[in-house]
Amino acid sequence: MASKRKRLNLKEKHVKLRETSEIDEVLMKWFRSARAKNIPVSDVLLQEKARELGESMGLETFKASNGWMEKFRTRHNIFFKQICAKKNL
Repeated sequence: MASKRKRLNLKEKHVKLRETSEIDEVLMKWFRSARAKNIPVSDVLLQEKARELGESMGLETFKASNGWMEKFRTRHNIFFKQICAKKNL
């Protein structure tokens, strides 16, 4: 019984990894395209796009959680920097 449950968990992990890698690939293409067009991409916009892609790909369980986004940005070395305006003195 435990062995069967373990196999099911491994199967679910394999499916999740495949889904994640598909979303990763498509989301990175979109991100690179947006950056090439000088479109400002925020963390929120990236997360919205990931959710949109997951939905369009039929991935009902994909939520693009904050944790997933953090790992996505780490996997792809994406960093968001805040630009501060200079104050007139």
